[in-house]
Amino acid sequence: DLRSLGLWIEQLVAESTGKEGRGVLPVVGTDGRPTAGARDVMTVTYGGGRGDVVLPAPTAETLGGEFFRWSLATAVAGAVLGVNPFDQPNVAESKRNTQAVLERGGDAEPPRPLRRRAVEEFVEAVHPGDYVAVGAWLPPTPENDRELRALQKILAERLGVVVTAGYGPRFLHSTGQLHKGGPATGHFIQWVDAAERDLPIPGAPYTFGQLLAAQAEGDREALVARGRPVLQIHDLSHFLETV
Repeated sequence: DLRSLGLWIEQLVAESTGKEGRGVLPVVGTDGRPTAGARDVMTVTYGGGRGDVVLPAPTAETLGGEFFRWSLATAVAGAVLGVNPFDQPNVAESKRNTQAVLERGGDAEPPRPLRRRAVEEFVEAVHPGDYVAVGAWLPPTPENDRELRALQKILAERLGVVVTAGYGPRFLHSTGQLHKGGPATGHFIQWVDAAERDLPIPGAPYTFGQLLAAQAEGDREALVARGRPVLQIHDLSHFLETV
């Protein structure tokens, strides 16, 4: 029942602190285990188990107190980091890029064939203390949840660094701010798949599928403009054979 609380904390911490080259990287769902390759780590666990901070599982009556706890902690963290936790200067950038892609005709650039050398270069650029963020531009289904978590675990084991995962376009309004405005230690994998069933958007000259593709492309352009490494994959099995 508390699974979604981690997503809220992730959004609050990442979007509020990730700017001006600084930030706190939240990693949800590690179950109190040490995070591979991470430095300066604090693990917070609810309901018992291991962790630097172990908090009682909130109830319906105490959940509001957890919202206050994390909001206050995030505001204080912003003061310590020297950033304004109450703005999101880089969120609008991907939106502008998305609009530009749609104005070019509604379609993002065609899928790029995944070359082995491109994967090798991506992996070679990942160093201890960096992190890898997987953005899945897929429907948030239980099956995709399992595949995304499995991919997160495989990459963490093979690369020896922290790996985060989130669904697009949702993460654009949470960790997306940290990705672009935070420390330049992120390496980004876009997992993009064509929509199985597309629908028109009433009153718009593009479909939901075209909008989703444009959002992914707009975020890719924003990351590349900052020199962030981006790798786009379409076939997960082929990627895992290559990485």
